[in-house]
Amino acid sequence: MVEENRRAPRIDCRGVAGVQKLPVVGSPVSGKIENLSEGGCLIELDMPVSLVVDEIVELSFRVNELPFRALAKARALRSDKLIGFQFWDLTERSKMRLRDLIEELRPSFKWAFVTSAEQEAELSE
Repeated sequence: MVEENRRAPRIDCRGVAGVQKLPVVGSPVSGKIENLSEGGCLIELDMPVSLVVDEIVELSFRVNELPFRALAKARALRSDKLIGFQFWDLTERSKMRLRDLIEELRPSFKWAFVTSAEQEAELSE
């Protein structure tokens, strides 16, 4: 396991996603969100897209039936279909919505790392 130096932990999640290059020309490229943090997300696209590091795009995704839309910079170009994005210029309202979504995802994230005895102890309190 590789130890990472991140400001915010990533949480595995699943949902539909779209990436729209700017300026808007054509339709967004669809895909699925793989993980999410307060700083960004990883998206696997259904078809290749040509991006460069720090290129700004509009992201949209839906996780747990909650939609989210934001501007983001392409940061980790793992391939032309698997791309890590850093959220860019989020409003305070968007930051709050993102935190709420992450908090909703945390209970399932937390249970992945505790033993069944710890789960039982917490649930019996």
